[in-house]
Amino acid sequence: MPLLSKPRLLERLQSGIEASGWRWQAARRTHPFRLRVFNDQSSVDLCVYIWNVTHGGGAARPASEYRIQLTGVQPPLAIEPGVTTLLLGWSEAWSLFAAYDVSRHRTFSEASPSIQFRQDAIASAIGTGMSFHRRSNGEVVVLFRPELLWPT
Repeated sequence: MPLLSKPRLLERLQSGIEASGWRWQAARRTHPFRLRVFNDQSSVDLCVYIWNVTHGGGAARPASEYRIQLTGVQPPLAIEPGVTTLLLGWSEAWSLFAAYDVSRHRTFSEASPSIQFRQDAIASAIGTGMSFHRRSNGEVVVLFRPELLWPT
């Protein structure tokens, strides 16, 4: 399956927000994206980093490994007061988002900018809508369907 461009990833993000019952307004359509997510009662300003989910890094990596690669940005990832920062992956093959803990990845090695999760989390998210995968460093990666992107 071909990788999506950043504008297409923004479309997936916006569709997920709408499927969650919220509306959005784009403040910046370049990566990282800046959006305001709102409904009749509240609003949240977002800074969203998003990449395609791809299979691991070749023969040296486990066959059950999937990842995002933090390319095209310089560390550290921005975290601004009053703005919620999301670190996401999108899988077009499974129509799932993967959410990572941005506080654990503000700085990263540009030589190896990958953040992985295991394949078993995918089947669970497809079946139930959401799954949690604990990485070896203790970080929890959440995989979920688009309509669960933003809480109601």
